[in-house]
Amino acid sequence: MRAVTTQNEIDADQGGRMPACPWPEEDEERLVTALGPLLEATGTKIWTLDHNYNLFWPRPRSTLQAPLQKIRENTVAWHGYVGSPEMMAT
Repeated sequence: MRAVTTQNEIDADQGGRMPACPWPEEDEERLVTALGPLLEATGTKIWTLDHNYNLFWPRPRSTLQAPLQKIRENTVAWHGYVGSPEMMAT
């Protein structure tokens, strides 16, 4: 399976210390709307969040519940830096 994430470290401001993408949710939705059909045609999945286990906040929840976004962004990508895998059950 191939997959891409829309951002790295969503909503994080790393002060230039590491790659992060602090786009607002609306920009992420526009990106997925524009690229989603092209990626789907190649069988590439789109994952959201791409952040630590302890950060399953309202943003990825709302993304996964929006009808069009739910089709295109079908799961959550995780980093294992903070928290534990059990936190994914949230």
